[in-house]
Amino acid sequence: MDHTKRRDIGKDPKTQRNISVAIGKYGPYVQLGDRTDESNIKFVSIPSSLDIEKVTLKDALYLLSFPKDMGSYKDKTVQICMGKNGPYLKHGQEFFNVEETNAVSLNIEKIKEIIEKETKEAKNKILKDFGKIKVLNGIYGPYVSDGTKNAKIPKNKIIEELTESECKEILATKRKSWKKKS
Repeated sequence: MDHTKRRDIGKDPKTQRNISVAIGKYGPYVQLGDRTDESNIKFVSIPSSLDIEKVTLKDALYLLSFPKDMGSYKDKTVQICMGKNGPYLKHGQEFFNVEETNAVSLNIEKIKEIIEKETKEAKNKILKDFGKIKVLNGIYGPYVSDGTKNAKIPKNKIIEELTESECKEILATKRKSWKKKS
């Protein structure tokens, strides 16, 4: 489908507003409404598992049913949302992955499990915290980060014994080595 083209696929049975599909800056999407009712236009990403050329009115209505409020957990609203990579959970200002097959059948208990599991995994990623500088556990092993730069920890260093000043030194050494390569 051409970036400049929009394909009308029908009308919303409840509101009688136009429903169309198009490709925008962030990928393919479904749109409810048009320029005549700008204040009420709704956009939803089309997941990569769906071919934009084959999106039907039924598919579009399903996608437009998102976000779905699922209740609250720890005093924050929980929603199932749809993005270009498929469904995800939004808990307050945090986002969590959801397996596509589970999205519509999720209950609040399963949602709690997903949030707890991913929160625990995120906490396990931080090995040491010095405020702005952190020692993190990544897929290639432990590293130091100041939020902008990352540097691998030398093998001769013991992570448990690292100090903030040693972490700053590791980051400074990393910056110097980058400058030499330029």
